[in-house]
Amino acid sequence: MVGWATGRTGRLRWLSSVGVIALLALAGCTGRDKPPGDTVAGCPVANGHDSGWQRIAGLAGSGSETSVEVTGLVGASSAGGAGPWLAVGAARIGTPSNGDAPASTTPGGNAAGSTTTGGNAAGSTTTGGNAASTTAPGGNASATTAPGTNPAGTGASAATGPGASSGSTSPGGAAPPTVTGPTSGPSSTSGSTGTAATDTVRVGGVGQPAAGGLLAPAEWTSDDGAHWLRRQVEPVSLDGAADRLLGVARYANTAAAVGVTFNHNEGVARPSGWASRAGEPLREARANRELFGGPAGIGVSGVGAGPLGLAILGARNGSDNHLFIAVWRSGDGQAWLPPRQDPALTARPAEAPAALGVAVGSNAIVVGGRTVQVNDPSDGVIWTGVATAPVAGSALANPAAPLRWQRVDPAAAGLGGTGTQEVDRVAWTGSGFVAAGLSGQPGKLHLVAWTSRDGLTWSRGGEAPQAGVDRLTSLSADGSGLLAAGTAGSTACLWRSRDGRAWTADPLPRDAARLPGLQGAFAATGTGRTLVILQGQGRAEVWSHASGRD
Repeated sequence: MVGWATGRTGRLRWLSSVGVIALLALAGCTGRDKPPGDTVAGCPVANGHDSGWQRIAGLAGSGSETSVEVTGLVGASSAGGAGPWLAVGAARIGTPSNGDAPASTTPGGNAAGSTTTGGNAAGSTTTGGNAASTTAPGGNASATTAPGTNPAGTGASAATGPGASSGSTSPGGAAPPTVTGPTSGPSSTSGSTGTAATDTVRVGGVGQPAAGGLLAPAEWTSDDGAHWLRRQVEPVSLDGAADRLLGVARYANTAAAVGVTFNHNEGVARPSGWASRAGEPLREARANRELFGGPAGIGVSGVGAGPLGLAILGARNGSDNHLFIAVWRSGDGQAWLPPRQDPALTARPAEAPAALGVAVGSNAIVVGGRTVQVNDPSDGVIWTGVATAPVAGSALANPAAPLRWQRVDPAAAGLGGTGTQEVDRVAWTGSGFVAAGLSGQPGKLHLVAWTSRDGLTWSRGGEAPQAGVDRLTSLSADGSGLLAAGTAGSTACLWRSRDGRAWTADPLPRDAARLPGLQGAFAATGTGRTLVILQGQGRAEVWSHASGRD
């Protein structure tokens, strides 16, 4: 989820006043903090092994992989194209030659996959953030952050559209890694066969040794959900070779991902765009570092795909030294247009906004997030960019076509009020949009959703009954409804809805719901089943259930 990637260490220039800096301090101690002694209900856990869920694969490698981290999942689909299940994240390749743990970053700013004294493990986010990884107060987001400073919220979108890519190739004609296999059932604790890879990733003939274990971008595919292949992705830069992929989206035969790596020497996070067409492995886009990062870069947080093209979501420092929500657009995932600073996307005085999720529809691009203000834990925010010209057919649209952006009225949509409201994920259903997030009082947050047909007029749906939800890490839509996944403390949560207006919990078995070291949950449907990938400490498990239940 994944994570939010900040710009130059110690430089959040968009915080143009002491008052707004204080807002971020408030964000770290309100909204998500649980009052001492508060009782959290959490999500239900299925009793026994009769729930129908089965552990069918493990993605933790037994070969050269020392650990894996899944940050996004796309379901297999036959609408608009056929394709496999697709998951992304990162893998640590190779064994430290001296037996030491992976090297850490500068004090206070943790690189992807490393820790420092007083810091947080790779992939963690601040208490105010929603990433598909662990949460720890005062910590740093995946692959990111200025010393002691964290953006007000994080996350990478896993929203998916219909259609998929297919096939499998490896660069240079190399044989693909081995695949995972099914296990005996929900009570099984033995891992499946891991995926093999070389201990050196070569980019332009330059090898990166596995000193401390090499963090490398990872893509896993599966035709049936049970047997998984980690393919060799294609970085084109030294930064890309050490990326952590933060999220993935797919439409028709095009998939897109967003990644980030942290440069220890310069103290900056360097984001990048990735894409694949017609079943090829994900390939890093050739781009100047200024496009996604540079002096104005603040971070990237999500990716979306749909009829209007591909979109990467993040934030930048504008020409007037004000933060603005940035949306990079592309038609093929290789050529990305720089974001335009639109007044509707620019931070207002005395607020600290964060963009958390993005979805691309047939007529609009919708961005969800949150904003922190004085004496208010957070309010939800929705920004909508409406196409100014009609889009014909299902082919990806021209990314240069202008969008008319506006910020949705929070009062009319039920995005504000007392307590916490935030929009963490957005999905396009094929006929409209669903945004999902958290709402409630500190320590008693519930899943809540908002629905819209055009992205402009929104209505708030009902809340799921479970209280004490920490993070919403996944939202996906298909023809039968919606799936949302997240965590409540150390328990994984899964919810289903037909239309986003009413949600019911789908209890996972205890072995799945309370996976040791649980960091995130990702859910999607396809090929007659529902899959949930549960990320633990350094390993990921795949659980399956037959689709079609209410």
